[in-house]
Order: sequence, then C-alpha cells, then structure tokens
Amino acid sequence: MASTGVNVLRWGALAFGVFYGFSHQSAINSRDRSAHAQHEYERKEKLIQQARD
Repeated sequence: MASTGVNVLRWGALAFGVFYGFSHQSAINSRDRSAHAQHEYERKEKLIQQARD
C-alpha cells in the first residue's frame, strides 16, 4: 500500500494536470476565436472592396 506522502504527490499531480489542461484548452480556444474573427474581418473587407470596384 502506498504511503500518505505518495498519495499526496499523486493527487497533487492529478490536480496540476487538470488545471494545466483546462488553462491550455482555454488558450487554444481563445487563439482560434481570434483567428476566426480576423478571417471574417478580412472576408468582409474583401467583399466591400469588390463592391466598390
């Protein structure tokens, strides 16, 4: 049976992994939303430019 210190280390590693995964996924989603917004802006800008010509 594992000692108390090992169990604390395991639970701490699990908690850190969950926190890291959540924050990393949040950063990825934020980057993707920003890229999508930029793409939409460029698409609309291109359509406006075509309408002017």
